[in-house]
Amino acid sequence: MKGNKKIQFIYGLFSLVFFLGCTETPVPIPEFELPNTDRVVLIEYLTGVKCPNCPKATAVLKNIESTFPGKTAVVAIHGRLQTEPLKESKFDFRAPIATQLENFHSPFLGKPSALLNRNKFIDEPFKPVDLVDLWPSYIQEILQQEYLIDILLSTQYNPTTRIVTLQASLLPKNTISKQMKISVFVTEGEIIDAQETIGSIIAEYKHENILRAMLTNVAGDDIQEPLIKASPLLKSYSYTIPETFKPENMEIVIAIADATTGNIDQAAKVKIIQ
Repeated sequence: MKGNKKIQFIYGLFSLVFFLGCTETPVPIPEFELPNTDRVVLIEYLTGVKCPNCPKATAVLKNIESTFPGKTAVVAIHGRLQTEPLKESKFDFRAPIATQLENFHSPFLGKPSALLNRNKFIDEPFKPVDLVDLWPSYIQEILQQEYLIDILLSTQYNPTTRIVTLQASLLPKNTISKQMKISVFVTEGEIIDAQETIGSIIAEYKHENILRAMLTNVAGDDIQEPLIKASPLLKSYSYTIPETFKPENMEIVIAIADATTGNIDQAAKVKIIQ
């Protein structure tokens, strides 16, 4: 009898230990905190109207813009791949400058892809990242890094001549001895037109951030002036907007890059009509 009770006690103790060992302990997940930085990440989005997976990628970009408000600048590049208009299309988003920029960013595995500050991430074969679900974490990683130059932008638009003038003030946080480059992009959004998705065509799809022009070389222009700490460097650009573009839906994006690595140090964007 005593032996049975001993066996029952040992069995009960074993069961209790097993139960406690299998009980999951909640792991607290810290609340997301927006990085305290003025850095802006340039997102060069390789896309096209014949890219079935691009609507998902565009939705990820929208979520990124909401998660990191004011900390991203998107340029959507409709180059040579998967960009031929659909039979339902009203517009052709292709442009020679987009093809040149897409070629400049080759190779990449496919579309959708995005260059995030033109960084080469350790687990990626190329600078363009084709796994869209990784974009938010990579951007958060970039936002926690230091940068060298602040950028302030303003525009003046003449509706009669359709000329927009951009004034850019570059303010180095420290004196910079290495060669830097500047790139200036003109984009247009709010365009409703057809887009292929998986298994169907979205007839009334909103296309955003479409690259319309560059006011510099595709690879950027060398900054010839000295970049001295706390000494603003002023740059000016002008662009005549074609009649078929809507200036109220357009932006200018500037990016400053390290000429050696190609990585973007800082970006900024401004509406043509503020």
